[in-house]
Amino acid sequence: MKYLVFQDPDWDYSTYDFSTFASDVAAVSSTLDATDSDLDAFRERGGKLLMYNGWRDMALTPLGTIEYYEQVIEREASAPDQVTAYWIDEQMQPDGSRLACAYPNVLEYDGVGDPRDAASFSCVNPNQESSGAESCFSTTIS
Repeated sequence: MKYLVFQDPDWDYSTYDFSTFASDVAAVSSTLDATDSDLDAFRERGGKLLMYNGWRDMALTPLGTIEYYEQVIEREASAPDQVTAYWIDEQMQPDGSRLACAYPNVLEYDGVGDPRDAASFSCVNPNQESSGAESCFSTTIS
């Protein structure tokens, strides 16, 4: 809130009066409260939306992101070509990498490879008996 809402580096949460919260955040609500599933104009201009969430994110629940993604897909069946949600499972990560799977897939360890090697993981759809494994989106961290 210090910078986004108040643009005040000296703002102090310990003295904040929460009774004014709704009016204080009203100016940024149109940016932060992205709930409209109509992405037609965005998609018509060639826009592609990549969303990501960690299962342990405290600021934004992954369930809200899933709900929004499903609303977009329900509204327009072709949307997955331009809208993708990625999930990061912080508990299951090989050394030096961050792996992410496109929803509804989840990260799965193959059970035999080195658990410190990204190649030992794949993305699988838990809703299908045998969907075949897909590669994960991976980025190296330092």
